[in-house]
Amino acid sequence: PGFNIANQPIFKTTKATLKPVLEDEYKGQNSFPKVDLSVPIVVNQQFQGLVAATLDVKEFSQLFKSRVEGQDVKITLIDSTDRIITSNQLDRPLMQKFDRRQNGQIKPKDGGFYQWLPPKENLPAMVRWKKSYYVQETTLGGDIPWKVIVEIPAAPQVSYLQNIYIFDLAITLLIAGLALVSARLVSRRLVSPLAQLAQETTNLPDKILEQRPIDWLK
Repeated sequence: PGFNIANQPIFKTTKATLKPVLEDEYKGQNSFPKVDLSVPIVVNQQFQGLVAATLDVKEFSQLFKSRVEGQDVKITLIDSTDRIITSNQLDRPLMQKFDRRQNGQIKPKDGGFYQWLPPKENLPAMVRWKKSYYVQETTLGGDIPWKVIVEIPAAPQVSYLQNIYIFDLAITLLIAGLALVSARLVSRRLVSPLAQLAQETTNLPDKILEQRPIDWLK
């Protein structure tokens, strides 16, 4: 006998709601789960049937990898219960719960994204910042309750800023060194005539009485 989709819960839900339904129960024996998606056919507000498909989320994983190849970007697709559907990170097991907000510190930023910082654990502020991630969570929209989580490490930005600060500090030290050398040279040129004048005018009355020559500055 053939498979009768009319007896399946996804058919009944699609018919009752007249909206696309994404089945939350996963199937598949391989490492990548598969999900069922049904889209109703509605004519004059009347249910006329549906189009059903089984999605192989392995395609999503390959798409993510191709989009960020050579970049240090983490992409994770989660369902409505925060289970990992697929990810370009091998250390994130499929079907496991994933929620960046459960640990660490969240700092909202302008533009709808946030910065995730690891727990303090006596870590210096700079180390925590360097280990942090900028995270953007985007719902797929419509009636599909999935989210795409994109994470970009802050380390490259921190290193870039450190290099700028080091360069600025080096320029400041160079300017300070040149200013110090210039000040010493100028002070010598200013002090030398005064010192010579002081030397020549020492015991000036005695020199005048004794008619000794005085080497006045020219």
